[in-house]
Amino acid sequence: MPISQDYTTEQCLECQHPMPTYPEFLIARRVFFLADEIVFNSGPQILVIIALSHLMGCGGTKQLVKPVQVAPKPGDSAAAALAEAWRDNARDVAKSDGVFGRIVYLRSGADLATATLVDPSRRVMFVADGVSWAGRNFGLGAREILLRNGVQVEWIDEEIARGTRFKLVFFDEDGTIWKADWDGVQRAVETYHPRVAEKIRPHWSTLRNRSWAELEAQFSVSFDSIEKSEGPMSEEAYLVAEDTAVAARRFLATALSLNRHFQGTGYTFDERGDGGGATAEFFAANRPLSQIPLSQVVDLMP
Repeated sequence: MPISQDYTTEQCLECQHPMPTYPEFLIARRVFFLADEIVFNSGPQILVIIALSHLMGCGGTKQLVKPVQVAPKPGDSAAAALAEAWRDNARDVAKSDGVFGRIVYLRSGADLATATLVDPSRRVMFVADGVSWAGRNFGLGAREILLRNGVQVEWIDEEIARGTRFKLVFFDEDGTIWKADWDGVQRAVETYHPRVAEKIRPHWSTLRNRSWAELEAQFSVSFDSIEKSEGPMSEEAYLVAEDTAVAARRFLATALSLNRHFQGTGYTFDERGDGGGATAEFFAANRPLSQIPLSQVVDLMP
């Protein structure tokens, strides 16, 4: 399985047998293949010098494979440069223009070949712009970033306890990213869930002007209790659900991940109240992790 389409495979210098590579062994700037190391230095191009045990019957126990030059794809440089600044902890050189990013959760047993940036059932995801990644969130661990960006602490701690790995993924502006305020929410529904656009339309005024808690009080319901008893409100479930603002809000929570902290301002909410400000948030299309070049992915500490 090749590392990615950006990487070329090499051959044993003695028998010319292809040398396999595996992406799950890539860790920041050091790659481990079985018991041997593949060490690489990143820059405008990545020079990979491989020294690995070769036990394929060619007679040589260890062969030095010639260097592999890996050039970043055109247009990827801004995202790759910000990722490199993170890996180097070089805040002074971090650039933010035209870059967006988000944290990806990889639970135990996740298949990197099929993983998506958020749950595959979700068509759209929250992302933050380069200003936040080069600024207020720069160099932080996953838990602190998530808290600052409106994720509930109980959920974060549960994921950490179960061994979830966190990666920070950067990608460049592609013309399909917009601000995650209430106008952006409506646009996201119309763009990614057109089948429910007509049903939800009469409820936009209520949804925009009532907080999560206010809706619970107005309709004498508990969103958490309903979720536990009925499960998530998927698009299919919403199409046949009772036509109420409560059902509409539950659909937004499931499909767009609009939790109790979402305020529709286009900025995150830190429930601690001391996160040092807010992060601008945007909507972008969910996509496979395999589409993101490795040069744009950063491993995060919890």
